[in-house]
Amino acid sequence: MLERMRASGARTVAIVNATSSPLSDAADVVIDLSAGSELAIPATKTFTATLLALALVAAALGPLPWDDGDLSALPEHVSQVLDDRHRADVTARRLDGANRVLTVARGPLLAAASETALKIRETSAIFAEAFSAADLRHGPIAAVTPDVPVLAFSAPGPAAADVAELCSVLRSRGVSVSTISAEPGADLPLPRAVPEALQPVVAAVRGQQIALSAALARHLDPDAPIGLTKVTLTR
Repeated sequence: MLERMRASGARTVAIVNATSSPLSDAADVVIDLSAGSELAIPATKTFTATLLALALVAAALGPLPWDDGDLSALPEHVSQVLDDRHRADVTARRLDGANRVLTVARGPLLAAASETALKIRETSAIFAEAFSAADLRHGPIAAVTPDVPVLAFSAPGPAAADVAELCSVLRSRGVSVSTISAEPGADLPLPRAVPEALQPVVAAVRGQQIALSAALARHLDPDAPIGLTKVTLTR
């Protein structure tokens, strides 16, 4: 795909964790994550490193809703999240017995909701799907019954009120909703000092924690999910 886009005149950039990959050869510009080998089948650190790489690209393009200090503080915020495993375990227990799980968000945090759904599918053998809080209202909400837990991501910003309103609607229908947010009272807190545009980095780690806890609760190996391989060949 990248070769075809480049042949059509597009300027192409590859974000990779191994510069020896064929994708690097096909791109005009290569951004090397240098995150080290992913030992588990589900990629985790390469995902968060890619988000950070995109933040650095954004910083090179123009004005930003964060400063260098916010970016430099991210490792400490992620470390604090990683040290807080207990509440992720509690949130994961709310998925016990579920065959389906929904993750919802709006704005930048939709990336974290999508990552969380993917990791739950991969590691826990639960059919998880991510939706924009706005899109869920347009039909899919009819299928959200009390046996479908919902994980709702939000951060202080323009979309927070809409996600909170959706959570209220779902709870009124008897749905179990767990909130992953920087707002006070969240089931799984995010650091408030992180700007909304950078929250996907720490929120993705929270989602990965939930997936890990859910897999272990089901006595599954999250590093080697059944039926998955590290490299999937497509044609």
